Amino acid sequence: MKSISLVALFFFAACSNKDEQFCQCLKAGEELNEYTQQFFEKTPSAEEQNKGKELKEYKAKVCKEYQMMSGKIMRQKKVECEN
Repeated sequence: MKSISLVALFFFAACSNKDEQFCQCLKAGEELNEYTQQFFEKTPSAEEQNKGKELKEYKAKVCKEYQMMSGKIMRQKKVECEN
């Protein structure tokens, strides 16, 4: 019975079209956007600027592969991440 469960787990994992790195890219972009929104009304401190820089660098790193991707494919991948 345990082997059937493992086979089912591998089957569902193999059938998943979700691109985890793309989902991580989306999350990094959302975090950066949320963080920077607070600075529309105030000037960030040096510490806040450093944190913003770190978030921006992290986003650039995880999103590197997706810079030239078409909008249509990005929208499809985004829907997959939301499911």
